[in-house]
Amino acid sequence: MRVWSSHVSVAVRLLVVGVLMITAGCSSGDALSDSEREEATTEADRTSEAGGSSVVTTTTIANRPPTIREVPPLEMIVGERRTEPLIATDPDGDPLVVRIDVNDAPGLAPITNARGLITGIEWAPSEPGEWTASVTATDPDGLEASTELSFISRHRFREELVITVGDGVVAGVGRDRTDLVAGDPCGRAEDSAWPSLLVEDLIDAAVLPEGATGWNAACVGHTTEDLMGGSVAVTDRSGRVVAEGVPLDLVTSNNPRLVVVGIGANDLGLFDAAQTVSRVAQPPEDVDVAFGPDAEMAARAVAEFVDGIHRTTDAQVLVTTYGDPTADLPVGVDDCDGVCFAIVMDQAWATLNDALRRALSEVERPERLTVVDLEDVFEDHAAPNAAGPDALRDGFGPLRDLIDTVTGGGGVTCAAGREPDETYVSSLSCVYPNDAGHRAIADAVIDVLPEI
Repeated sequence: MRVWSSHVSVAVRLLVVGVLMITAGCSSGDALSDSEREEATTEADRTSEAGGSSVVTTTTIANRPPTIREVPPLEMIVGERRTEPLIATDPDGDPLVVRIDVNDAPGLAPITNARGLITGIEWAPSEPGEWTASVTATDPDGLEASTELSFISRHRFREELVITVGDGVVAGVGRDRTDLVAGDPCGRAEDSAWPSLLVEDLIDAAVLPEGATGWNAACVGHTTEDLMGGSVAVTDRSGRVVAEGVPLDLVTSNNPRLVVVGIGANDLGLFDAAQTVSRVAQPPEDVDVAFGPDAEMAARAVAEFVDGIHRTTDAQVLVTTYGDPTADLPVGVDDCDGVCFAIVMDQAWATLNDALRRALSEVERPERLTVVDLEDVFEDHAAPNAAGPDALRDGFGPLRDLIDTVTGGGGVTCAAGREPDETYVSSLSCVYPNDAGHRAIADAVIDVLPEI
Protein backbone atom coordinates (compact mmCIF):
# COMPACT_ATOMS: atom_id res chain seq x y z
CA MET A 1 0.00 0.00 0.00
CA ARG A 2 1.31 3.45 -0.89
CA VAL A 3 0.30 6.58 1.03
CA TRP A 4 0.79 10.16 -0.09
CA SER A 5 -0.13 13.26 1.93
CA SER A 6 0.31 17.02 1.69
CA HIS A 7 -1.15 20.36 2.84
CA VAL A 8 -3.29 21.65 0.00
CA SER A 9 -4.47 25.07 1.23
CA VAL A 10 -3.49 27.73 3.73
CA ALA A 11 -5.96 30.32 5.01
CA VAL A 12 -6.74 32.33 8.12
CA ARG A 13 -9.79 31.22 10.01
CA LEU A 14 -12.51 33.84 9.76
CA LEU A 15 -14.00 34.91 13.04
CA VAL A 16 -17.45 36.33 13.33
CA VAL A 17 -17.71 38.75 16.20
CA GLY A 18 -20.96 39.25 17.97
CA VAL A 19 -21.56 41.90 20.58
CA LEU A 20 -24.05 41.44 23.37
CA MET A 21 -24.80 44.55 25.38
CA ILE A 22 -26.50 44.34 28.77
CA THR A 23 -28.01 47.71 29.84
CA ALA A 24 -30.87 48.82 31.90
CA GLY A 25 -34.16 48.82 30.03
CA CYS A 26 -33.01 46.21 27.42
CA SER A 27 -34.70 42.83 27.78
CA SER A 28 -32.42 39.82 27.46
CA GLY A 29 -35.09 38.02 25.44
CA ASP A 30 -35.33 40.69 22.73
CA ALA A 31 -33.99 39.61 19.32
CA LEU A 32 -31.83 42.17 17.53
CA SER A 33 -31.76 42.73 13.82
CA ASP A 34 -28.45 43.33 12.04
CA SER A 35 -29.02 47.11 12.11
CA GLU A 36 -30.03 47.03 15.77
CA ARG A 37 -26.99 44.94 16.60
CA GLU A 38 -24.76 47.49 14.86
CA GLU A 39 -26.45 50.32 16.78
CA ALA A 40 -26.07 48.42 20.02
CA THR A 41 -22.39 47.94 19.37
CA THR A 42 -21.98 51.66 18.71
CA GLU A 43 -23.92 52.47 21.87
CA ALA A 44 -21.69 50.11 23.83
CA ASP A 45 -18.64 51.95 22.63
CA ARG A 46 -20.19 55.28 23.67
CA THR A 47 -21.16 53.96 27.07
CA SER A 48 -17.63 52.73 27.59
CA GLU A 49 -16.21 56.10 26.69
CA ALA A 50 -18.59 57.76 29.13
CA GLY A 51 -17.54 55.47 31.92
CA GLY A 52 -20.75 53.46 31.81
CA SER A 53 -21.02 49.74 32.33
CA SER A 54 -21.09 47.35 29.33
CA VAL A 55 -20.10 43.76 28.46
CA VAL A 56 -18.62 42.81 25.07
CA THR A 57 -18.27 39.09 24.14
CA THR A 58 -16.63 37.49 21.10
CA THR A 59 -18.01 34.15 19.78
CA THR A 60 -16.65 31.82 17.03
CA ILE A 61 -18.88 29.92 14.63
CA ALA A 62 -18.48 26.13 15.05
CA ASN A 63 -15.78 24.67 12.82
CA ARG A 64 -17.11 22.86 9.74
CA PRO A 65 -15.58 19.81 8.06
CA PRO A 66 -13.86 20.00 4.67
CA THR A 67 -15.35 18.64 1.44
CA ILE A 68 -13.89 16.60 -1.45
CA ARG A 69 -15.30 16.70 -4.95
CA GLU A 70 -16.47 13.25 -6.00
CA VAL A 71 -14.53 11.72 -8.88
CA PRO A 72 -16.35 9.27 -11.20
CA PRO A 73 -14.74 5.84 -11.77
CA LEU A 74 -11.64 6.06 -13.93
CA GLU A 75 -12.05 3.56 -16.77
CA MET A 76 -8.93 3.08 -18.84
CA ILE A 77 -7.44 0.97 -21.62
CA VAL A 78 -4.20 -0.70 -20.62
CA GLY A 79 -1.28 1.43 -21.81
CA GLU A 80 -3.17 4.73 -21.94
CA ARG A 81 -2.55 7.65 -19.59
CA ARG A 82 -4.94 9.99 -17.79
CA THR A 83 -4.83 12.74 -15.18
CA GLU A 84 -7.59 13.73 -12.79
CA PRO A 85 -7.65 16.76 -10.43
CA LEU A 86 -8.39 16.30 -6.75
CA ILE A 87 -10.32 19.22 -5.28
CA ALA A 88 -10.50 19.42 -1.49
CA THR A 89 -11.84 22.61 0.09
CA ASP A 90 -12.63 23.85 3.58
CA PRO A 91 -15.66 26.15 4.13
CA ASP A 92 -13.79 27.97 6.89
CA GLY A 93 -10.63 28.42 4.87
CA ASP A 94 -8.64 26.11 7.13
CA PRO A 95 -5.41 24.51 5.88
CA LEU A 96 -5.98 20.88 4.92
CA VAL A 97 -3.86 17.75 4.89
CA VAL A 98 -4.79 15.39 2.04
CA ARG A 99 -3.96 11.71 2.33
CA ILE A 100 -4.25 9.14 -0.48
CA ASP A 101 -4.22 5.40 0.32
CA VAL A 102 -3.82 3.22 -2.77
CA ASN A 103 -4.15 -0.57 -2.85
CA ASP A 104 -1.23 -0.98 -5.23
CA ALA A 105 -3.02 0.11 -8.38
CA PRO A 106 -0.32 -0.22 -11.05
CA GLY A 107 0.85 2.99 -12.69
CA LEU A 108 -0.90 5.34 -10.23
CA ALA A 109 0.99 8.40 -8.98
CA PRO A 110 0.14 11.76 -7.34
CA ILE A 111 0.39 15.08 -9.14
CA THR A 112 1.92 17.89 -7.07
CA ASN A 113 2.41 21.60 -7.68
CA ALA A 114 5.59 23.64 -7.27
CA ARG A 115 5.08 23.78 -3.50
CA GLY A 116 4.77 20.00 -3.23
CA LEU A 117 1.03 20.08 -2.64
CA ILE A 118 -1.08 17.24 -4.07
CA THR A 119 -3.40 18.59 -6.74
CA GLY A 120 -4.44 15.42 -8.56
CA ILE A 121 -3.53 11.93 -9.71
CA GLU A 122 -2.06 10.40 -12.85
CA TRP A 123 -2.83 6.84 -13.92
CA ALA A 124 -1.24 4.76 -16.67
CA PRO A 125 -2.36 1.14 -16.00
CA SER A 126 0.01 -1.58 -17.09
CA GLU A 127 -2.41 -4.47 -16.57
CA PRO A 128 -6.18 -5.05 -16.47
CA GLY A 129 -8.04 -5.16 -13.20
CA GLU A 130 -10.04 -3.16 -10.68
CA TRP A 131 -8.73 -1.21 -7.72
CA THR A 132 -9.90 1.36 -5.20
CA ALA A 133 -8.16 4.19 -3.38
CA SER A 134 -9.33 6.36 -0.51
CA VAL A 135 -8.77 10.12 -0.29
CA THR A 136 -9.04 11.88 3.08
CA ALA A 137 -8.84 15.62 3.77
CA THR A 138 -8.30 16.70 7.41
CA ASP A 139 -8.39 20.20 8.94
CA PRO A 140 -6.31 21.34 11.99
CA ASP A 141 -9.11 20.40 14.43
CA GLY A 142 -9.27 16.84 13.13
CA LEU A 143 -12.48 17.20 11.16
CA GLU A 144 -12.22 15.27 7.92
CA ALA A 145 -13.94 14.28 4.70
CA SER A 146 -13.20 11.19 2.67
CA THR A 147 -14.16 9.63 -0.64
CA GLU A 148 -13.28 6.48 -2.52
CA LEU A 149 -11.81 6.44 -6.01
CA SER A 150 -12.42 3.52 -8.38
CA PHE A 151 -9.94 2.45 -11.05
CA ILE A 152 -10.93 0.06 -13.84
CA SER A 153 -8.56 -0.98 -16.61
CA ARG A 154 -9.08 -3.36 -19.50
CA HIS A 155 -7.41 -4.47 -22.68
CA ARG A 156 -9.27 -3.25 -25.72
CA PHE A 157 -12.66 -4.98 -26.06
CA ARG A 158 -12.96 -7.47 -28.93
CA GLU A 159 -16.65 -7.74 -29.70
CA GLU A 160 -16.00 -10.20 -32.51
CA LEU A 161 -14.24 -12.84 -30.37
CA VAL A 162 -15.55 -15.91 -28.50
CA ILE A 163 -13.10 -18.01 -26.47
CA THR A 164 -13.85 -21.59 -25.37
CA VAL A 165 -12.09 -23.27 -22.43
CA GLY A 166 -12.60 -26.58 -20.69
CA ASP A 167 -12.58 -30.30 -21.41
CA GLY A 168 -13.02 -32.65 -24.35
CA VAL A 169 -16.74 -32.02 -24.89
CA VAL A 170 -16.31 -28.32 -25.72
CA ALA A 171 -13.10 -29.18 -27.58
CA GLY A 172 -15.11 -31.40 -29.93
CA VAL A 173 -13.19 -34.60 -29.33
CA GLY A 174 -13.98 -37.25 -31.91
CA ARG A 175 -15.38 -34.96 -34.60
CA ASP A 176 -12.01 -34.64 -36.35
CA ARG A 177 -10.94 -38.19 -37.09
CA THR A 178 -7.37 -37.19 -37.88
CA ASP A 179 -6.87 -36.34 -34.20
CA LEU A 180 -7.15 -40.03 -33.40
CA VAL A 181 -3.91 -40.68 -35.21
CA ALA A 182 -2.05 -37.38 -35.34
CA GLY A 183 -2.61 -33.64 -35.20
CA ASP A 184 -3.99 -31.64 -32.30
CA PRO A 185 -3.17 -33.45 -29.01
CA CYS A 186 -6.18 -31.70 -27.45
CA GLY A 187 -8.51 -33.54 -29.82
CA ARG A 188 -10.21 -30.40 -31.08
CA ALA A 189 -12.67 -30.08 -33.91
CA GLU A 190 -12.54 -26.31 -34.17
CA ASP A 191 -15.12 -25.93 -36.94
CA SER A 192 -17.71 -28.47 -35.74
CA ALA A 193 -17.64 -28.42 -31.94
CA TRP A 194 -20.78 -26.83 -30.53
CA PRO A 195 -19.10 -23.53 -29.49
CA SER A 196 -18.22 -23.03 -33.17
CA LEU A 197 -21.82 -23.75 -34.16
CA LEU A 198 -22.89 -21.21 -31.53
CA VAL A 199 -20.68 -18.54 -33.11
CA GLU A 200 -22.31 -19.21 -36.49
CA ASP A 201 -25.78 -18.93 -34.93
CA LEU A 202 -24.90 -15.63 -33.23
CA ILE A 203 -23.55 -14.21 -36.50
CA ASP A 204 -26.75 -15.26 -38.30
CA ALA A 205 -28.78 -13.56 -35.57
CA ALA A 206 -26.65 -10.37 -35.93
CA VAL A 207 -25.59 -10.68 -32.30
CA LEU A 208 -21.97 -11.05 -33.38
CA PRO A 209 -20.62 -9.00 -36.29
CA GLU A 210 -19.77 -10.54 -39.65
CA GLY A 211 -16.29 -11.94 -39.47
CA ALA A 212 -16.60 -12.87 -35.80
CA THR A 213 -14.52 -15.87 -34.84
CA GLY A 214 -14.05 -18.41 -32.09
CA TRP A 215 -10.83 -19.47 -30.39
CA ASN A 216 -10.68 -22.92 -28.82
CA ALA A 217 -8.49 -23.35 -25.74
CA ALA A 218 -10.27 -26.51 -24.54
CA CYS A 219 -8.43 -29.80 -24.35
CA VAL A 220 -9.25 -33.44 -23.72
CA GLY A 221 -8.22 -34.36 -20.19
CA HIS A 222 -8.34 -30.81 -18.88
CA THR A 223 -9.67 -30.15 -15.39
CA THR A 224 -10.60 -26.93 -13.63
CA GLU A 225 -7.02 -26.64 -12.39
CA ASP A 226 -5.99 -26.03 -15.99
CA LEU A 227 -8.25 -22.97 -16.24
CA MET A 228 -5.83 -20.93 -14.15
CA GLY A 229 -2.68 -23.01 -14.18
CA GLY A 230 -1.87 -25.05 -17.27
CA SER A 231 -0.56 -23.53 -20.49
CA VAL A 232 -2.33 -24.49 -23.71
CA ALA A 233 -2.07 -23.64 -27.40
CA VAL A 234 -5.15 -21.84 -28.75
CA THR A 235 -6.49 -22.47 -32.24
CA ASP A 236 -8.99 -20.56 -34.37
CA ARG A 237 -11.78 -22.16 -36.39
CA SER A 238 -9.36 -23.12 -39.15
CA GLY A 239 -7.09 -24.95 -36.71
CA ARG A 240 -4.35 -22.33 -36.88
CA VAL A 241 -2.51 -21.66 -33.60
CA VAL A 242 -3.16 -18.04 -32.65
CA ALA A 243 -1.93 -17.86 -29.06
CA GLU A 244 -0.55 -19.89 -26.19
CA GLY A 245 -0.78 -19.50 -22.44
CA VAL A 246 -2.86 -20.05 -19.32
CA PRO A 247 -6.58 -19.86 -20.20
CA LEU A 248 -7.39 -17.11 -17.69
CA ASP A 249 -4.47 -15.01 -18.93
CA LEU A 250 -5.51 -15.55 -22.54
CA VAL A 251 -9.04 -14.39 -21.79
CA THR A 252 -7.80 -11.40 -19.80
CA SER A 253 -5.37 -10.20 -22.46
CA ASN A 254 -7.93 -10.46 -25.28
CA ASN A 255 -11.12 -9.20 -23.53
CA PRO A 256 -13.56 -11.16 -25.73
CA ARG A 257 -17.30 -10.75 -26.15
CA LEU A 258 -18.09 -14.20 -24.74
CA VAL A 259 -16.26 -16.94 -22.83
CA VAL A 260 -17.61 -20.51 -22.98
CA VAL A 261 -16.65 -22.83 -20.10
CA GLY A 262 -17.27 -26.59 -19.98
CA ILE A 263 -16.15 -29.12 -17.34
CA GLY A 264 -16.83 -32.79 -16.84
CA ALA A 265 -15.55 -36.22 -15.95
CA ASN A 266 -11.89 -35.36 -15.44
CA ASP A 267 -12.60 -33.31 -12.31
CA LEU A 268 -14.30 -36.29 -10.68
CA GLY A 269 -11.51 -38.77 -11.37
CA LEU A 270 -13.84 -40.94 -13.46
CA PHE A 271 -11.00 -42.00 -15.71
CA ASP A 272 -8.80 -42.95 -12.80
CA ALA A 273 -9.10 -46.74 -12.54
CA ALA A 274 -8.51 -47.02 -8.80
CA GLN A 275 -10.95 -44.24 -7.90
CA THR A 276 -13.65 -45.52 -10.23
CA VAL A 277 -13.45 -49.10 -8.96
CA SER A 278 -13.73 -47.98 -5.35
CA ARG A 279 -16.72 -45.78 -6.10
CA VAL A 280 -18.57 -48.35 -8.18
CA ALA A 281 -18.23 -50.81 -5.33
CA GLN A 282 -19.99 -48.48 -2.88
CA PRO A 283 -23.70 -48.57 -2.10
CA PRO A 284 -25.58 -46.07 -4.29
CA GLU A 285 -26.49 -43.86 -1.33
CA ASP A 286 -22.79 -43.33 -0.59
CA VAL A 287 -21.75 -42.35 -4.09
CA ASP A 288 -22.50 -38.65 -3.69
CA VAL A 289 -20.37 -38.60 -0.56
CA ALA A 290 -17.49 -40.15 -2.47
CA PHE A 291 -17.69 -37.59 -5.27
CA GLY A 292 -18.58 -34.63 -3.07
CA PRO A 293 -15.11 -33.23 -2.21
CA ASP A 294 -13.92 -33.34 -5.83
CA ALA A 295 -17.16 -31.79 -7.05
CA GLU A 296 -17.00 -28.95 -4.52
CA MET A 297 -13.37 -28.21 -5.38
CA ALA A 298 -14.11 -28.16 -9.11
CA ALA A 299 -17.14 -25.92 -8.65
CA ARG A 300 -15.22 -23.41 -6.54
CA ALA A 301 -12.47 -23.32 -9.15
CA VAL A 302 -15.00 -22.50 -11.88
CA ALA A 303 -16.55 -19.73 -9.76
CA GLU A 304 -13.10 -18.30 -9.07
CA PHE A 305 -12.34 -18.42 -12.79
CA VAL A 306 -15.58 -16.59 -13.60
CA ASP A 307 -14.88 -13.90 -11.00
CA GLY A 308 -11.37 -13.47 -12.41
CA ILE A 309 -12.82 -12.92 -15.88
CA HIS A 310 -15.33 -10.38 -14.60
CA ARG A 311 -12.65 -8.41 -12.73
CA THR A 312 -10.31 -8.17 -15.73
CA THR A 313 -12.57 -8.12 -18.81
CA ASP A 314 -15.94 -6.96 -20.10
CA ALA A 315 -16.85 -10.47 -21.30
CA GLN A 316 -20.05 -12.35 -20.71
CA VAL A 317 -19.45 -15.87 -19.41
CA LEU A 318 -21.39 -19.01 -20.35
CA VAL A 319 -20.96 -22.12 -18.18
CA THR A 320 -22.60 -25.44 -19.00
CA THR A 321 -23.49 -28.10 -16.48
CA TYR A 322 -22.56 -31.62 -17.46
CA GLY A 323 -25.04 -33.78 -19.34
CA ASP A 324 -24.42 -37.49 -19.00
CA PRO A 325 -24.20 -38.92 -22.55
CA THR A 326 -23.64 -42.51 -21.46
CA ALA A 327 -26.04 -45.37 -22.15
CA ASP A 328 -29.30 -45.80 -20.29
CA LEU A 329 -28.40 -49.31 -19.10
CA PRO A 330 -24.67 -49.84 -19.49
CA VAL A 331 -23.16 -53.11 -18.39
CA GLY A 332 -22.27 -53.05 -14.70
CA VAL A 333 -19.91 -54.89 -12.43
CA ASP A 334 -20.67 -58.35 -11.09
CA ASP A 335 -23.68 -58.68 -8.77
CA CYS A 336 -25.07 -55.27 -9.71
CA ASP A 337 -27.68 -56.44 -12.22
CA GLY A 338 -26.02 -54.49 -14.97
CA VAL A 339 -26.81 -51.02 -13.59
CA CYS A 340 -24.07 -50.13 -11.09
CA PHE A 341 -22.09 -47.96 -13.47
CA ALA A 342 -25.23 -46.15 -14.58
CA ILE A 343 -26.03 -45.37 -10.94
CA VAL A 344 -22.52 -44.09 -10.38
CA MET A 345 -22.74 -41.87 -13.45
CA ASP A 346 -26.10 -40.39 -12.47
CA GLN A 347 -24.92 -39.71 -8.93
CA ALA A 348 -21.59 -38.29 -10.12
CA TRP A 349 -23.10 -35.78 -12.54
CA ALA A 350 -25.83 -34.78 -10.08
CA THR A 351 -23.22 -34.15 -7.40
CA LEU A 352 -21.02 -32.12 -9.73
CA ASN A 353 -23.86 -30.06 -11.17
CA ASP A 354 -25.40 -29.30 -7.77
CA ALA A 355 -22.03 -28.09 -6.52
CA LEU A 356 -21.56 -26.04 -9.66
CA ARG A 357 -24.93 -24.30 -9.33
CA ARG A 358 -24.26 -23.44 -5.67
CA ALA A 359 -20.82 -22.01 -6.36
CA LEU A 360 -21.92 -19.99 -9.38
CA SER A 361 -24.88 -18.53 -7.47
CA GLU A 362 -22.33 -16.60 -5.40
CA VAL A 363 -20.26 -15.01 -8.16
CA GLU A 364 -19.70 -11.27 -7.81
CA ARG A 365 -21.50 -10.25 -11.03
CA PRO A 366 -24.31 -12.67 -11.80
CA GLU A 367 -25.71 -10.36 -14.48
CA ARG A 368 -22.72 -11.29 -16.66
CA LEU A 369 -23.06 -15.04 -16.19
CA THR A 370 -25.33 -17.56 -17.91
CA VAL A 371 -25.52 -21.16 -16.67
CA VAL A 372 -26.95 -23.60 -19.21
CA ASP A 373 -28.29 -26.92 -17.95
CA LEU A 374 -27.40 -29.78 -20.30
CA GLU A 375 -28.70 -32.62 -18.15
CA ASP A 376 -31.85 -33.03 -20.23
CA VAL A 377 -30.25 -32.63 -23.66
CA PHE A 378 -29.21 -36.29 -23.87
CA GLU A 379 -32.41 -37.76 -22.45
CA ASP A 380 -33.61 -40.45 -24.87
CA HIS A 381 -30.50 -39.79 -26.96
CA ALA A 382 -27.83 -41.60 -24.94
CA ALA A 383 -25.07 -43.85 -26.22
CA PRO A 384 -26.01 -46.23 -29.02
CA ASN A 385 -25.30 -49.84 -29.61
CA ALA A 386 -21.64 -49.48 -30.51
CA ALA A 387 -20.34 -50.22 -33.97
CA GLY A 388 -19.49 -53.89 -34.32
CA PRO A 389 -20.78 -56.97 -32.51
CA ASP A 390 -22.14 -56.44 -29.01
CA ALA A 391 -19.81 -59.18 -27.82
CA LEU A 392 -16.87 -56.82 -28.22
CA ARG A 393 -18.30 -54.62 -25.51
CA ASP A 394 -20.54 -56.93 -23.56
CA GLY A 395 -18.98 -60.15 -22.36
CA PHE A 396 -15.63 -60.87 -23.95
CA GLY A 397 -13.07 -59.69 -26.44
CA PRO A 398 -10.14 -57.24 -26.49
CA LEU A 399 -12.26 -54.12 -26.11
CA ARG A 400 -13.97 -55.55 -23.04
CA ASP A 401 -10.56 -56.35 -21.57
CA LEU A 402 -9.49 -52.76 -22.14
CA ILE A 403 -12.64 -51.40 -20.54
CA ASP A 404 -12.18 -53.71 -17.55
CA THR A 405 -8.94 -51.93 -16.64
CA VAL A 406 -11.01 -48.81 -15.97
CA THR A 407 -14.10 -50.26 -14.35
CA GLY A 408 -12.79 -53.34 -12.66
CA GLY A 409 -15.07 -55.70 -14.58
CA GLY A 410 -17.92 -53.61 -15.98
CA GLY A 411 -18.61 -52.20 -19.42
CA VAL A 412 -18.40 -48.42 -19.33
CA THR A 413 -20.98 -46.87 -21.56
CA CYS A 414 -22.45 -48.71 -24.50
CA ALA A 415 -25.56 -50.92 -24.52
CA ALA A 416 -27.81 -52.46 -27.12
CA GLY A 417 -31.20 -51.03 -28.00
CA ARG A 418 -30.42 -47.56 -29.36
CA GLU A 419 -30.53 -46.95 -33.08
CA PRO A 420 -27.53 -44.94 -34.34
CA ASP A 421 -29.71 -42.20 -35.84
CA GLU A 422 -31.42 -41.65 -32.48
CA THR A 423 -28.29 -40.94 -30.52
CA TYR A 424 -26.39 -37.77 -29.71
CA VAL A 425 -23.32 -39.74 -28.70
CA SER A 426 -20.43 -40.94 -30.83
CA SER A 427 -20.55 -44.62 -31.78
CA LEU A 428 -16.77 -44.58 -31.76
CA SER A 429 -16.24 -43.49 -28.16
CA CYS A 430 -19.70 -43.89 -26.62
CA VAL A 431 -18.76 -40.88 -24.49
CA TYR A 432 -18.38 -37.73 -26.56
CA PRO A 433 -21.22 -36.07 -28.52
CA ASN A 434 -21.58 -36.75 -32.22
CA ASP A 435 -22.57 -34.11 -34.79
CA ALA A 436 -26.22 -34.29 -33.74
CA GLY A 437 -25.19 -33.98 -30.11
CA HIS A 438 -23.11 -30.85 -30.73
CA ARG A 439 -26.01 -29.36 -32.69
CA ALA A 440 -28.40 -30.15 -29.83
CA ILE A 441 -26.12 -28.50 -27.27
CA ALA A 442 -25.74 -25.36 -29.41
CA ASP A 443 -29.52 -25.17 -29.76
CA ALA A 444 -30.00 -25.55 -26.00
CA VAL A 445 -27.52 -22.74 -25.38
CA ILE A 446 -28.96 -20.32 -27.93
CA ASP A 447 -32.43 -20.82 -26.43
CA VAL A 448 -31.38 -19.40 -23.05
CA LEU A 449 -28.44 -17.16 -23.85
CA PRO A 450 -29.42 -13.55 -23.05
CA GLU A 451 -28.37 -10.57 -25.13
CA ILE A 452 -24.59 -10.32 -24.94
